[in-house]
Amino acid sequence: MAFGTDRSVERDNATYRKGLVLGLTLAELGILVIFVLLLAFGAALLAKNREIAGLKRAVPEERAASRVERMLREKAADPAAARSLARELVDTAVRQDAVVEAERRLGQASAAVSKAEQAASESEETASRSGISVADRTDPDRDMERRGEDLRRRIADIAAERDALKGTLADLPSGERAVADRVLSTRLENERLKGSMAYAARRLEALGKGSEKPACWATRTGSPEYIFDVTLTSGGIVTRDRALPNRRAEQVRLPLSNMAYGRVLQGPGFQAMTKPLFDWGEAHGCRFFVMVTDRTGASEKRRYKTLLLWVEGHFYKYENRA
Repeated sequence: MAFGTDRSVERDNATYRKGLVLGLTLAELGILVIFVLLLAFGAALLAKNREIAGLKRAVPEERAASRVERMLREKAADPAAARSLARELVDTAVRQDAVVEAERRLGQASAAVSKAEQAASESEETASRSGISVADRTDPDRDMERRGEDLRRRIADIAAERDALKGTLADLPSGERAVADRVLSTRLENERLKGSMAYAARRLEALGKGSEKPACWATRTGSPEYIFDVTLTSGGIVTRDRALPNRRAEQVRLPLSNMAYGRVLQGPGFQAMTKPLFDWGEAHGCRFFVMVTDRTGASEKRRYKTLLLWVEGHFYKYENRA
């Protein structure tokens, strides 16, 4: 009886081994095959969907290209009409580029305004936590508060200028010359605005130091750029144009027709020559920087200080000690 039982077990084991393929039963192998087929089907379906989406995107472009080609063929017989169509296409491209560029500049200006406002708010919180009343503040404290108020007003003005740029996007003129000029002006103003905001933010971080107005020309990191080299000599003041390559397009729009580069001028003559530029800075809420070099004699320090005061009347300066 025991012998018959052992034979039955051997038969069952042999039958079980026949149902194995690589360690899997036929049922498990079938499930695996179905799973692989589903993966393949899903990948094929995803690729097909991407192809369909690409075709959908291509259809409007092909239609637009066909429309332009058809219009060109229709107007080819009329040279005047063909030139008009070409100008229209150029105007459209210029306007689109202007919108993209102005929107990017708006975003950068918004970020700069937010940063400067945050710095001003932190300065106020610090003063509030210190518990110093208005009556107890010293003159430097009041002066620091006044500078902070001036800078915050400047921030509000710049924010208003930034918001005004949004209107520019909506009413760009259609004429190609007007469009090009308007786009250039907007880009130059935004570059100046961004540098001024960076300069104002740096001054807010060190409130009480430096000048009260932002630099008319500043780098993207907020460092001022110098429009003139000014040399103080025994005979008077000599001005030289620095002619910065990156400011060439902006400089031609400044009121510099009175500038007499290389001539020796006395203080009143220097201020009369630079007053139009000073007035331009006042209208834009900024001040230009100049690089000052002392070439007076060793015993002429009083003369040097007198000439320097004339320069400081219209400019912020950096004294070159080299």
